[in-house]
Amino acid sequence: MRKEIGERYNAIAEQYAENIRKNFWNRILEYPQTSAEIKKLKLKGRKAVDVGCGSGRYTALLLKAGAKAWGIDNSKGLIGIARREVKGAEFKAGDACDTKYPSGFFDAAFSALVLEYLDKDRFFREMNRILKKGGTLLFSMHIPYTELGERTKDGTFVFKDYFQEGKFYRHWPSYNTDICFRHATMQTVVRAMLKNGFTLTDYIDIRPPKSSRKNFEKDYERVTRLPPFALLKLRKAG
Repeated sequence: MRKEIGERYNAIAEQYAENIRKNFWNRILEYPQTSAEIKKLKLKGRKAVDVGCGSGRYTALLLKAGAKAWGIDNSKGLIGIARREVKGAEFKAGDACDTKYPSGFFDAAFSALVLEYLDKDRFFREMNRILKKGGTLLFSMHIPYTELGERTKDGTFVFKDYFQEGKFYRHWPSYNTDICFRHATMQTVVRAMLKNGFTLTDYIDIRPPKSSRKNFEKDYERVTRLPPFALLKLRKAG
């Protein structure tokens, strides 16, 4: 699955990197809240890693916050864009669940909308390994039920079985491709956090600014009633 996801993103890398700066879901909904939380982390002079960094959009924010920044992503195409666009960080292609970074190396780890592709237990185990004691893990994620929704031709949404965990595909019409995800219930996600030595210190349901309603009325109405994204802040025990 890891190889397949990397290949799909390699094929759409340039278009994807451009679109996330413009579309409602990334630019208006997820990015403002997540970037605001990054600014609260007090990263000056500390080591931070952007896991699933894509084209380096958030890695740049880690640098701006004064951190010594690293970025890792499964897509070589997106890593190439990150190296081109973001100077001052160390990027590499690799596995979010097997990063090869030294144990206890980072003060903070960050990940944006990546968990839904990964084995939850392996991800949190690896984040625990690379973080120092007391280190922070900040990440955004799809609230699990929302990733199962598919828009039909008449504009309504049909949802798959929430309790049926595992690999599934979702069509992305903007890129004319199908992307595979690894669905898990929120129960599975939370238990994986706790099992692997993390304490939850904050949880935010991400909402769009009211000002976005004028230009994105349909999307705005949907996500204010059924929020698709959440932002979680964890602390490594010790």
